Amino acid sequence: MKKILTILVAFCAFNSNAQKVFFSANNNEVNRVVQSQLPPLITAGLIQNLDANLSNSYGGTGNIWTDIVGGNNGTIVGGTFTTAGGVSYFNFPTASVASYVSAPLTKSTSMTFSVWAKSNSVPVPNAMLFNTGASGAGPDFFFAGTGFYWNVWDSYSTPYNDVNNAVLNHTTIVTNTNWHNYTVTVDATNSNTKFYFDGAWMGTSAYRSPAVSNVLYIGGAGLNDNSWNFLGGISCFHTYNRALSAVEVNSNFKALKSRFGL
Repeated sequence: MKKILTILVAFCAFNSNAQKVFFSANNNEVNRVVQSQLPPLITAGLIQNLDANLSNSYGGTGNIWTDIVGGNNGTIVGGTFTTAGGVSYFNFPTASVASYVSAPLTKSTSMTFSVWAKSNSVPVPNAMLFNTGASGAGPDFFFAGTGFYWNVWDSYSTPYNDVNNAVLNHTTIVTNTNWHNYTVTVDATNSNTKFYFDGAWMGTSAYRSPAVSNVLYIGGAGLNDNSWNFLGGISCFHTYNRALSAVEVNSNFKALKSRFGL
């Protein structure tokens, strides 16, 4: 009996190792993240999931970034697909040229927009990380001067303010060129817009509805406006048709932070 058990254990160990060798040898995407290895994102209200790390969202060629939950695909303009440090992303390195992802979708009066991005330099130059409306209208998430704004081309009258009602200073928040998560919740019920950085609430701005059009540009102002390009990498963009809570925003950050070295 002991000999039989010993033989069975040895066979199982051999079979397990053989499977590891076989599947490793046939895995052509060793640098891409396997979705099943990641903790789940909040799914309630998730209507757009663009993730350059997942081969079913971007296969490595072409200009279509596939939304894996809602069919709200993006068209890549001026970005180069790159994998570095185990992270796949679109790099947008050039100012004053067409440089963005156009990913239109139907929006509601309350929304959440979440993007994993890395700037090529700090302090971050004046740039729109994303624009939920047409150029010249917005609203958009805007780095301008030293502030963050929920901007509607209104002479910077809608900054994000901290708990003491002081205007946030992005030069003291984004202090390196590492990957970071930027999440904006737009809440029609409470008439405000909140900004979270790496899962933590940073500040609140005025309410401006993103539902005025189905336009969504990621990485710049969008069509016919190359003045506000975000110069850096964009890896994931998630859109919800509701305002996530602070707990939910933090949960999403924790779900993906290890991928980005945080």
